[in-house]
Amino acid sequence: MTNKPILLGLLSLLAAFLIWGYQALGTLMEKEGAGATLYLSNFVDTHALESSPYLAFLATTPLYLLLVGLGVLFLIIGAIVQK
Repeated sequence: MTNKPILLGLLSLLAAFLIWGYQALGTLMEKEGAGATLYLSNFVDTHALESSPYLAFLATTPLYLLLVGLGVLFLIIGAIVQK
């Protein structure tokens, strides 16, 4: 049976691949808004993140890459907790 971090990691990876696929499909179809890269700053106010030099990269990293990173991190945590 899977634990919560593994399930959260799989959902995060699924969301990342859906966003990436949507952007790739929008680029191929040459739609106006679909080909644009989504960032965390599109959804959340990131002024607090931009003031810190260590967390400023979160505002400029594409959203699908952040979700892949979180997904892999949760999968690793889930594998450690499961053992």
